[in-house]
Amino acid sequence: MIVDLLKVFGPTCDAYGTALEGGMSWIVRPVMTGLARLTRPQFPMKFLSGVPAAAAWIAPHTRGPAGPLAPEAIATAVAHLRRLEN
Repeated sequence: MIVDLLKVFGPTCDAYGTALEGGMSWIVRPVMTGLARLTRPQFPMKFLSGVPAAAAWIAPHTRGPAGPLAPEAIATAVAHLRRLEN
């Protein structure tokens, strides 16, 4: 389902990363990675353990007004979104 949804955004998507967190993320990550390989998306797609790892991986694939974003900027944005949720 994730790959099908991202095909719509394919022309504008350079990479897709998912930060998995929580007690069972260690088992979900290899399962989701295997399923993603079976679907063969046309862009890099990775499931990572936590926001810092995901931010470091996706940062080179992002485009801000001044070029690629720093991993710290992505992690800061995620922290801000978490505060808004609560």
